[in-house]
Amino acid sequence: MGNQCSVTLFLSVASTLMCFSGAAQAASLTTIASNLNNPRGITFGPNGGLYIAEAGVGGNGIVVPAPELNSIQTFGLSGSITRVRDGVQERVLTDLPSLALIPEGATPPEQAGALLPATGAHDIEFDQNGNPYVLFGYATTTDQQDALSAVGGDDLGSLTAFNINEDDSWQRGEFSIDLVEFEELDNPDDGAFLNNPFDLEIIGETFYIADPGGNNFYSADLDGNVALNAVFPPEMIEGTDFERVPTSVAVGPDGAFYIGELTGNFSPPGSARVLRLLPGGEPEVFAEGFTQIIGLDFDSKENLYVLEFSVNPDAPIPTDGSDQEFTGALFKVAADGNRSTVIGPNEGLVGPGGITVGPDDAVYISNFGTTVGTGQVVRVDAAASVPEPSSALAVLSVGMTGGILLKRRKWTPLETA
Repeated sequence: MGNQCSVTLFLSVASTLMCFSGAAQAASLTTIASNLNNPRGITFGPNGGLYIAEAGVGGNGIVVPAPELNSIQTFGLSGSITRVRDGVQERVLTDLPSLALIPEGATPPEQAGALLPATGAHDIEFDQNGNPYVLFGYATTTDQQDALSAVGGDDLGSLTAFNINEDDSWQRGEFSIDLVEFEELDNPDDGAFLNNPFDLEIIGETFYIADPGGNNFYSADLDGNVALNAVFPPEMIEGTDFERVPTSVAVGPDGAFYIGELTGNFSPPGSARVLRLLPGGEPEVFAEGFTQIIGLDFDSKENLYVLEFSVNPDAPIPTDGSDQEFTGALFKVAADGNRSTVIGPNEGLVGPGGITVGPDDAVYISNFGTTVGTGQVVRVDAAASVPEPSSALAVLSVGMTGGILLKRRKWTPLETA
């Protein structure tokens, strides 16, 4: 089931989030990686490197529709995986499929910093044996799959394994799951045949995926079996139906899944929630009052970090390549339910695309996530946080105790130059 927000994930912005009391000293942001193209999911690998999924900038290949946006997407092999290790930044995997959004009759902007939202490599994670898996978005109708496959876009809409050779080169592994086929066969939300896999978690030999295009959360295994875990139907907000659009998933220390919502286009500020889902259960609200959640992760002290793509959800969708700033924000929800602002609006986050808490317990964020050549990964240093007043938006605190480990393994911290 698709809407303007669920299909082209990063294109909905404007207005004001909420008021907080007190004045915060802006957190210090240290740039770890730069010159990236549409950076999205980030994670640490078993060798201590930080890995970044770059969705690319499309290309000059075939054109496919961008549903409901009166726009198109152009195809190219411009996606990549970048690694930062020992202060060295390099692309370890290139020529990955990418679709970039442009208006009808226009050509893609090429200047550095231009807004050019893309769909491609959306996330990367490593399994318990240190093997990498890349999650690819899709963001068009399923009837375009054959045409995209014919020009090298087979990976779009898939979860695909890669092997790292002894010489540090990467090659595609034997394992791959076609998630577009799952949406077309099962269509779990009973809407249009659209999907856009975006966020990945790996627990043991099971893969968990948040899909904002299909508005669902599902799992897959190494035998290629796909199971639906939860569907997020539209809800009425201030008299209007909005799709919930799940963009992100994190595993809590209690063994539950925590799922963040972007919410559909033009939804009111503060309408996005963090949901808690126990295996085999139904989603329940854990925390609410956010706007356009794009990423979640826990630290070792059971604090949940909530990343907002933009605090402004109401502006017209920019499909003309205009350089419109999407001001993001970062919040921390403590294990006791107390919420604080880590990075507020206009404090350095612009259209962020992903978050991870490193083995050093520092927060890392992919920034400028919809631009050509100016994407970054930043580390949040000496973050001063300001608690929200008790009368602010409610946090429905759930006990977060339990013995399971988070997805992060305590690998060697990132060394930077």
